Amino acid sequence: MSLVAVFAFNTAVALMAAQAAGRFGVEGHQTQKQSAQSLIDNALVRCWIDSADVDFSRSARNGPKEHELRVGVRFQVAQPAKADIETLEDEASTDLQRATALSNLTTPTLETTTALYAAWSAVFEILDDARNLTLGLPKGSISDKAYSQFKQDEFPTRGGPGILTATSFLEFRVKEAQLGDLGNEPANITMDNTLIGAGVDEVTDDVSKAGETTITTT
Repeated sequence: MSLVAVFAFNTAVALMAAQAAGRFGVEGHQTQKQSAQSLIDNALVRCWIDSADVDFSRSARNGPKEHELRVGVRFQVAQPAKADIETLEDEASTDLQRATALSNLTTPTLETTTALYAAWSAVFEILDDARNLTLGLPKGSISDKAYSQFKQDEFPTRGGPGILTATSFLEFRVKEAQLGDLGNEPANITMDNTLIGAGVDEVTDDVSKAGETTITTT
């Protein structure tokens, strides 16, 4: 059985993959084979558990635990420059048509940035959707969910197709029931205590009190 934090992580990743609708791909959740050409038109999303901790201020030492989970969501896109090659190579094209084609030439920087922001918008839409408040888990199991801290990496200055990456984080709390056997406790516990103390004159008694106490548990 997986730790509840791991189960919640897997559920969140599966939710993104199920609702991606071709806008991005999720590593490890490919429903069908894709060609290299189709992959270059979509961002690839990789997820991992960046950190996990038990918040003991909200948890009992021997009771239900509340995990604080921070999931890293990393984007990677690859796009080439785009140009109207057909117009540029067509001998019948006019100078004006060729000039227009050249003015519409885009760089890898522009293409990768556009693809990256589209994928980020799609992931944000899924994770911020009110219908996905608990990431597909039972009501009340997920709390304080937030998706933010998007940071784009620098664009490579050289190379063929442009490659651009960015990282963001999904944070939430998830509750986990206490595991293990609590054992069997007898209905009655008898304690026979012999206490040694001093009287009012501060003279130590050998035995100041001896008795039997019965505590009934439910």
